[in-house]
Amino acid sequence: MAYSGASTGAGYHLAAVITSGDRSLYYGRIKSLETAADASGAATFVIPEYREGEEVYIFVEGRNDNDDYKTDFAGVPICIAGSGRTIEPLSEDVEEPRPETKFVTVNPSELTLVKGYDKKLTVSFAPEGALEEVTWSSDSPDVAAVDPVTGVVSALKAGSAKVTVKAKTSGKEAFCTVTVTEKPQASGLILTPAAMTVSKGVTEKITASFRGIAEQPLTWSSSKESVATVDKEGKVTAKSEGTCVITAVTKDGNYSASCEVKVTAATVVHGGGSGGCNGIGAGALALLAMLPCLLIRGKRER
Repeated sequence: MAYSGASTGAGYHLAAVITSGDRSLYYGRIKSLETAADASGAATFVIPEYREGEEVYIFVEGRNDNDDYKTDFAGVPICIAGSGRTIEPLSEDVEEPRPETKFVTVNPSELTLVKGYDKKLTVSFAPEGALEEVTWSSDSPDVAAVDPVTGVVSALKAGSAKVTVKAKTSGKEAFCTVTVTEKPQASGLILTPAAMTVSKGVTEKITASFRGIAEQPLTWSSSKESVATVDKEGKVTAKSEGTCVITAVTKDGNYSASCEVKVTAATVVHGGGSGGCNGIGAGALALLAMLPCLLIRGKRER
């Protein structure tokens, strides 16, 4: 198969979809378009199954892995076997559907805050590519209130509360258990949160504040770097399951404070979006359903 005029760059490639009626005979990446020399050339591939006499269509598309769920440039399907027929193109910028949300996760899933302090919770979706608007709520807003839009938790009084995040479209929910303590706010160095639980691979930031003392540089350390590391800004990266203590010490050595960090197993995410042709994702299924009458956008390379 010869092609010309293709866009090139990191992540660009040619992909082919071959159909016969409602059967998919082939789907996959057929050539990388990384360099300018790849703008024109030839690509070969094998159709694994073909029945003699079938009317078969090939649709060759050029894609870039930019995660915007749109095909960057493509062409009209071509009949490569059979009588063929006139194919009318569709309008440009046909957006590929995002995967349906299977579950959501809150990070962290457990949180200890000193009264008077705040912490922003984050939410992630599975499978990869799923994304929805969410709302946050607390079952004990007098203990720990949460902003319904941003997910910022405010510790108001000692006690515990369950903060819930709910996806608006799928209705999927996840929870964070918040414990608020009445730790005395003595003069010195204060770390927020005083303790936290994070999933393996996640990065969280510990905030340091100076109460009644001059603000000064801090030295951060981890009691067990195999479990979690910390950088000079107080950003903690969870490495493996276990517990460790993150400590900050003032430059003059007179004050220190600690945060206990518990690392849990990482969430396993199955499936994926259509940000490329590594497998048959939502984008591929959408293309197969629309073939052979399909044009997604822009200029064609063959």
